[in-house]
Amino acid sequence: MWRGAGDRQAPRRVVRRPRVGDLAGRRREHVLLQRPQEVTVELPDRPVLLVEDDYVDQLLVKRAVCDLRVSNPVEVAATGEGALARLRAAGAQEPCLILLDLHMPRLGGLELLRILHGDARLQRIPVVVLTTLAHEPERVASLELGAAAVLTKPMDYRRLVDDMRGIYHLWSRADHAAGPES
Repeated sequence: MWRGAGDRQAPRRVVRRPRVGDLAGRRREHVLLQRPQEVTVELPDRPVLLVEDDYVDQLLVKRAVCDLRVSNPVEVAATGEGALARLRAAGAQEPCLILLDLHMPRLGGLELLRILHGDARLQRIPVVVLTTLAHEPERVASLELGAAAVLTKPMDYRRLVDDMRGIYHLWSRADHAAGPES
């Protein structure tokens, strides 16, 4: 809840994460945080593709992007197969950035990276891997397969916003807008 304008303390609010279906049993602490610093980030006028199978993580990333006032729409693919179909669809707008979870059922993040890396058109799209558990071999494999960065998902919302701010500032620079060079 936001405090009144007359309060001397910075505005604060409690962020409650949704409990959806079988995710209700997952315990994640509620975070008391200050309002994220508002920034305006200009990425190429294309969507960001979030490839994430966890509904709560989808909502958190989308909220962090919204709180940062990033103008690019966030499109979500809940599976690696869905992301690949979206990327290969005729007439589909190419995303300016892919945020990719490594651990997904069926077609996982590393397998999707292999496919993207082997496709001359798709390998130009910068990919940032966001994962809960990234062991060193997975980090190395992700980078070898063309990921621009591998970040461990933070357990609190404030750190997620900070991580997303860093990602968007990095990719908003004109020399990265077209993706890393091969």
